[in-house]
Amino acid sequence: MDAKRAALGEPEVRELLGRARRVLVGRGRKGEEISLKEADPAEVAPRLLGRSGTLRAPAVLHGRTLLVGWCEPVWKEHFGA
Repeated sequence: MDAKRAALGEPEVRELLGRARRVLVGRGRKGEEISLKEADPAEVAPRLLGRSGTLRAPAVLHGRTLLVGWCEPVWKEHFGA
């Protein structure tokens, strides 16, 4: 799905969370890992939305891991670069 063509709001983000087991959220130099086994998707979804109410960029569903927001150390660690 190309988020440039169709903005993803909270309902779509919740659906996306249903396909993930963990979420890596980046905000600048800080990263946070959220295990969806323990967290409620309804509580996690708002943390993935930007000021406009749509999914923050960049966002990638890689296997069962959803990466949202830019945090270079988190992305490098996940992709092994």
